[in-house]
Amino acid sequence: MSAPPALEAARLYVEAGAADAFARRLLLAHGVPEHDAAIVAACLVGADLRGVDTHGLCRLPGYLDRLRRGLINPHPVLEPERVTPVAAALDGQNGFGFVVGTRAMQEAIAIARELGVGVVSARRSTHFGMAASYVLQALDAGLISLVFSNASPAMPPWGARTALLGTNPFAAGAPAGRHPPFLLDMSPAVAARGKIRRAERRGEKIPLGYALDADGRATRDPKAALGGVVLPIGTYKGSGLSMLMDIFGGVISGANYGGDVGDQYKVYDRPQDVGHFFLAMKPDLFVPE
Repeated sequence: MSAPPALEAARLYVEAGAADAFARRLLLAHGVPEHDAAIVAACLVGADLRGVDTHGLCRLPGYLDRLRRGLINPHPVLEPERVTPVAAALDGQNGFGFVVGTRAMQEAIAIARELGVGVVSARRSTHFGMAASYVLQALDAGLISLVFSNASPAMPPWGARTALLGTNPFAAGAPAGRHPPFLLDMSPAVAARGKIRRAERRGEKIPLGYALDADGRATRDPKAALGGVVLPIGTYKGSGLSMLMDIFGGVISGANYGGDVGDQYKVYDRPQDVGHFFLAMKPDLFVPE
């Protein structure tokens, strides 16, 4: 079924290069250094190009708003601290999650190239967009990877109706030689909140089973869903996966976790303090080629 005429008329299609340049100009105008602006723009446009438009340029106004409010630091000094030969910790200093994530995976890759496996934990970060961005970074280096992050509360533990858990992403990848690589990027929720926000922008209904409203009733209204909770995949299994991502992303990094991660669209009195976890590993570590 085609989109309604008014909706179709509101859509603007541009080449990726033009979209990237537009995003970089806006970021530079908000005091973001050229190098970091390029990373943020590339991640946003890259998400759109992969069809993950819930994590693409539609997010930019929200990031710029948080920059203006002083909730994102445009000038973090990111210096990973090696805590063991194969592990490092990174203080994101409330910088862009894209920049923190890219720097953390760079460090994990460097350690893995030297020692076979590298692990980096990041704290005091912000929303880092599409988790697959960092898996692709490792794939470009010919490495296997795992990427975990936590997020603000949006999902109840199974059987409850109060948000406590984030839609904490899990991503993984493995190179496959002459074949396309394996890449998994998923949420423990039936649908990420980005899909619900997209439906709200477009004036569309959401499928039943995505979310509950504030009274715990199933709803197809995206506005009511955003005021309620999204539902975990596989009942208790999705809740368990979210908890696992929160442990790896938040607890062990020293970041916020559970219900304490700030919502980027609702909490404006403090930074988010998101936590991430990155692992890179040589594919021939256990079975040499």
